[in-house]
Amino acid sequence: MLFFLSLWLLSPGENRLPTLKPEITAAELEHHVRTLASDEWRGRFTGTPEALEAGRYLAAVLEKSGARPLHQGQSFLQPVPIRRQMLTGEPRALAAGQPLCVGRDWRHARVPIPAGRYPILIAKSAADLPASGLESKAVLLDTSERKTAREWLAASGHRNGEGIGVLITLDPRLFPMKRPAIALSEECAARVRSGEWKELELELRYEPRDLEAANVVARIPASEPDGTAIVLSAHYDHLQEHEHGEEGADTIYNGADDDASGCAVVLELAGQFAASPPKKRDLIVLLATGEEIGLIGTNHYLDNPPVPLERTLININFEMLGRPDELAGGSGRLWLTGWGETSLGPQWSLLGIPLVADPRPDQNFYRRSDNYAFVERGVMGQTLSSYNMHQDYHTVDDEADRIDYVHLHEAALASHAGLRALFDGEVTPAWTKPPEKSRLPGKGKPAPEPKPAPEPKRSGGR
Repeated sequence: MLFFLSLWLLSPGENRLPTLKPEITAAELEHHVRTLASDEWRGRFTGTPEALEAGRYLAAVLEKSGARPLHQGQSFLQPVPIRRQMLTGEPRALAAGQPLCVGRDWRHARVPIPAGRYPILIAKSAADLPASGLESKAVLLDTSERKTAREWLAASGHRNGEGIGVLITLDPRLFPMKRPAIALSEECAARVRSGEWKELELELRYEPRDLEAANVVARIPASEPDGTAIVLSAHYDHLQEHEHGEEGADTIYNGADDDASGCAVVLELAGQFAASPPKKRDLIVLLATGEEIGLIGTNHYLDNPPVPLERTLININFEMLGRPDELAGGSGRLWLTGWGETSLGPQWSLLGIPLVADPRPDQNFYRRSDNYAFVERGVMGQTLSSYNMHQDYHTVDDEADRIDYVHLHEAALASHAGLRALFDGEVTPAWTKPPEKSRLPGKGKPAPEPKPAPEPKRSGGR
């Protein structure tokens, strides 16, 4: 009970609400995106006060739209237990016995970095990265281009830094989200390249802390219910602010496209369905926390579903709809992940809904968002998106000013048309390729915290 009280002691965000209309409007979509992606909420990182404030805003919008709370105690907030390793004390780094100044010479990601000595390997291409043997090493990715760094890692079998002890980048914007990493200044990187520094000694101390986090969950009941429900979801968390930003530099990962855009669409869809209720199937809204750290919020919902999973027909997830994708056909058009997994995509296409199959199957987007947590429980789950591989993804440049609000409005209207057919029973999707290893409904476990790399050998006396 204390958790609920602490969540609501601060202002619920009602003073931020626009005048809500029952229909989907471009103005409301823009208001939602700009509110969620404001600098004030500093990236909405899971477990921060700013993320909770964003959750309260979402709950207030849903309540004002006419949706019903769904969690125990009639709250829109479903508490999600989060325990993170938090840095204590001043982090230390040495090279050739020389201490480095944090914030000037080096910066660190918030993913815990095991203390120890790390021999340095310089990578100037994917060919410089062996497939194994890097678990106790620090690897300098010698490029300032995010796309290039990701391509090197993927091509060498180390996607997102897997199998590497510590990644060294030239820019904190290149940090992988779930792996230990540091950034070096250009001056320090030059000493590594010259061979003057062959090893880094790192010492960062952590302690576990329980943090407050919550999903936002709501229900819009069907007028003639058939006993099934459909979950519309998006994640409202994003990434942390740089801890050691340069003076005057933008340090906030605003996450306007990822995924304030998806949340805005779900809010507007909920508002329109609340004004004109779904006919056959209940609508469940899940605005999840913790997607960026391992689908934590969605897995918690699935472990504690307020609506039984056996009643859940499908999850439609909304992720990065803020910019048009030419491969999908441009403005107002979307692509759907998992096209060959269920019958939904072809069924919607027959109705004239402007969408196509995911045009980049090599990126594996079907398994990279909240929808796949449903699939792992045996529930159909697919994501609607128009992500065009823009380079602002997971950078401080993912700002509200870069969203195409005409496209976002058109995409929301197209989504509503398809969902109306789904909620009214005109379309009933089925598996065409059931998952081979799904977990039984309600029996899964929450995604664990990202694990740190194996601890390297420590130097003598440390």
